[in-house]
Amino acid sequence: MKKTGTIILIIAASFFFGFAFKTMINSNRFKDVPIYIRSGKKLKQYVSEIAIVFKDTHLLRDDLKGEEPNILIYRVQPNEGIIFKMLVKSPGHTRTVEPTFMEFTYSQLHKIIPSAYERLLFDALSGDQTFFNDAPEIEAQWKFIDSIVIPAKAGNYTNKIHVYRPGSWGPKEADELIEKDGRKWIEPQ
Repeated sequence: MKKTGTIILIIAASFFFGFAFKTMINSNRFKDVPIYIRSGKKLKQYVSEIAIVFKDTHLLRDDLKGEEPNILIYRVQPNEGIIFKMLVKSPGHTRTVEPTFMEFTYSQLHKIIPSAYERLLFDALSGDQTFFNDAPEIEAQWKFIDSIVIPAKAGNYTNKIHVYRPGSWGPKEADELIEKDGRKWIEPQ
């Protein structure tokens, strides 16, 4: 991965740490595909998810009018599952589309799902390393994080620290980071 643009470090009023930044994967397959990451403590909601935003429909057909792109959401926690928000043509003779959801969550199975730590301990005791990171993966992750943190610790970091109110989605600067590319953060529902 390579870093591009601005990295915004965030300190909450209660001294919790967060961040927002844009990065890219250095690969022909993902050329010009931005990846936006936002995280923080004491945000409006405790949630981890990955949202893949597809190209707007108006780029494909001018005669279909839709407000939003299709989005595939992987909900990591809580309420693990997959949600596909897609635009579907409205019934009748209109040329409009409306959003609808196709959703699967493990809670729909009405079974007890062990916590992440429970699964981790069970796998470790069973000798199953499938979901454990290997050394090269961990080294690559630290190399990426160090490229952000080490300059900041050395005082070579020119961006300002931004304070946000606990219970919000972070400071306006995190919104400005993504909005300058014509996008918006997706708020979990």
